[in-house]
Amino acid sequence: MLRKRNENELSHIVGKKMQVGGLLNKLQKCGINLMPLPEDAATANISSKDSKVEDMAISDVVFAVKSFFIKSSRFSYMLKNN
Repeated sequence: MLRKRNENELSHIVGKKMQVGGLLNKLQKCGINLMPLPEDAATANISSKDSKVEDMAISDVVFAVKSFFIKSSRFSYMLKNN
């Protein structure tokens, strides 16, 4: 249920109970697309993602998170400093 929205474009769905899929569909018809598809990027004049770059970024984040948890562990004093 969409609550407390004053925009005229949303007035027909505010306060009405509906399934999540139905709400997402109605929001999309109002111009609010919370689940865009890759082809929607061209419509919004946005360049599409490069999957290789995205995979590299995810790998970097995973590495950083692992490093953080190892260094912040109470047992990290046992590791040699590099």
